[in-house]
Parts: sequence; structure tokens; C-alpha cells
Amino acid sequence: MAVLAPVLALLYSVPGLCRWLARPYYPLSALLATAFLLVRKVPPLCQGLPSQREDGNPCDFDWREVEILMFLSAIVMMKNRRSS
Repeated sequence: MAVLAPVLALLYSVPGLCRWLARPYYPLSALLATAFLLVRKVPPLCQGLPSQREDGNPCDFDWREVEILMFLSAIVMMKNRRSS
């Protein structure tokens, strides 16, 4: 029963989820976030990127990018907490 209730809730919310995904903002945002991670982490793509790391590895996040990602995650957490 503990597994059945979330599955039924998911099936019940599929039409709303489809309407939500039909808006171009959300799929485009997910695509851009995925593209950033791919370009920054996949070795053939990240070799030509500039990096401000001390070790010179262009395939890892530098400190500025880590700070930005942590700030954005804190904002998302605060918005989600406030919305519920």
C-alpha cells in the first residue's frame, strides 16, 4: 500500500504535468542546464574552455561556478519552502 499510493498520485497528476511541460520555459531551462553540465564536464567539449582553477583542469568547476550553483540551490530551496 505504501508503494501504491505514490504511483496512483503520479498517474492522477500526469495531465497537469503534461500541461506544465507543454510550456516552452521549463523544457528549455532543463535543456540549457543539461547543456551546461555536458559542456563543462565531458572531456572533448571542455578542453577548450577557459578555467581559473589553480590546477588548470578545465573539466572541473572553478570556485566561482561552485558559489553560483550553491547560491542558486539556496534560492530554489527557499522558494520551494515558501510555496508549500
